[in-house]
Amino acid sequence: MEYGRVYSERKKIPKKPMERIYVMLFFVCMVLFVITVSNNVVTEKNKNIFYYDGEKVKLDNVIEKEKKNDSPNSEYIYFMTMSDIKKIFDNNLIYEETKGQIITTSDTHVAMITIDSNIMNLNGSEINIGKAPYKKDGQVFIPLDALKGIYELDIKTYENKVAIFSRSKKQEIFKLKSDEKLKSIPSLIGGDIVTVTNKENLILLKKESGFVKGMTEKIDVRIYRKRSSHIV
Repeated sequence: MEYGRVYSERKKIPKKPMERIYVMLFFVCMVLFVITVSNNVVTEKNKNIFYYDGEKVKLDNVIEKEKKNDSPNSEYIYFMTMSDIKKIFDNNLIYEETKGQIITTSDTHVAMITIDSNIMNLNGSEINIGKAPYKKDGQVFIPLDALKGIYELDIKTYENKVAIFSRSKKQEIFKLKSDEKLKSIPSLIGGDIVTVTNKENLILLKKESGFVKGMTEKIDVRIYRKRSSHIV
């Protein structure tokens, strides 16, 4: 009986107060981490994602899109605000509000587009840009197709993502030798994982110490461990 009572008392010995605090703090930190990662993933899926020459750029305004035509399988035309275009590409871009004209000049080009007109005058030639620029909520939205000729850009789009590359910078394309599950960041913690197949054409963005950064056809930036077996 005495032995049983001692054993029972040992089982009921409470944890030290500090041990309880450490355990509680650990679980709180884990919950906060999961919530933060989940929120980041949801936000990333819903907001516009914009890259310029492989670098992620935060825009001040949204990118809008509309279908080229009424066909169910129609491609989309994307629009950026004039203020974001000025910030990234052309600080000389001006808007003549009385005439509804968007004008830019440089040593190599003179371009003018008019609100609600899909015809752009570039160096004296008229070019159909598919959709007309428009005003909304005090902002002037310009179709990205108009930027191609003015600034000599290659533009890639996918869902809510836009990637723009200067034609002056040669793009290096590569493929993986085998399908790989790749992360969006080199860190072991954080970042999402997607499967990239060996059939995709990838754009080489940067070679870093031990890693290669590339962009998929869905405009996902992925990190590859620098191993010769990966890249063809």
